[in-house]
Amino acid sequence: PAKPCLHAGADDESAPSKTTDLQKERAEFAMRAVEVGLALLRALTSVCDDVSLQMRVGIHTGSVVAGVVGKNGPRYHLFGTTVGYAQK
Repeated sequence: PAKPCLHAGADDESAPSKTTDLQKERAEFAMRAVEVGLALLRALTSVCDDVSLQMRVGIHTGSVVAGVVGKNGPRYHLFGTTVGYAQK
């Protein structure tokens, strides 16, 4: 199926429905992200018995670049101006 259009012409009668479809699609993706975060939190106790282990889940909606950095001790890092805001 065709992706919803962000910009529709003034003479396009289906423009309001396209915008509504896009909003529904974005809301669905957001809800899925929240559900995954909650599932991860619930799963923690079944994977690890250490009660001192804690997990914090955040959802980021801005632009970001991710990658593995380092040769001796490679680490997965996120880079972006909005990453700092998500950490706070």
